[in-house]
Amino acid sequence: ISSCWSKIARIESEFMETKKTLESKTAALQHLNVQLSESQSIICEKEEMILALELDLDKISSQASAQLSEIDELRSWRSIAEETMANQGNELATLRSAVAKKTLLESTIEKLAKEVAIKESEVSYVL
Repeated sequence: ISSCWSKIARIESEFMETKKTLESKTAALQHLNVQLSESQSIICEKEEMILALELDLDKISSQASAQLSEIDELRSWRSIAEETMANQGNELATLRSAVAKKTLLESTIEKLAKEVAIKESEVSYVL
């Protein structure tokens, strides 16, 4: 009977150690569950932040695309303006040349008019 009692005592002792180990492991598991839950919350927050950043990036990309279109349009207008200025420069040179020719013609006409006047006076004198 005493060996039974000693076996019972040993089994009770082992049971108590197993119970303490189980309680310790259960507490550790609960702590890990809390940490897991906190980590999941952080992950959710980070995913929301990533989604918000992706939306911002899409908006910025869209704005950049619109600005590039505006830049292309402005470059087109600039090319047209440069071509127009070049044409106006050519027209101005043509006008200056025409004015110079007109001035030369007027001068020639004046010389010829003087010569005609001289010839007319010579003819009048002879007659």
